Amino acid sequence: VLNQSSTVADMFSLGWGAGGDAWVWQRQMWAWEEEMLGEFQVLLHDFLV
Repeated sequence: VLNQSSTVADMFSLGWGAGGDAWVWQRQMWAWEEEMLGEFQVLLHDFLV
């Protein structure tokens, strides 16, 4: 169930911050996936700031 009223602070407290447990993957990512994730995180950070 998606809670659309969650705030960024709520998500951060649940482990979605940088290095949080929510970012633990089930398998090791390929190099291109890691690169794309890094680019996405930069874009998301720029958008939120």
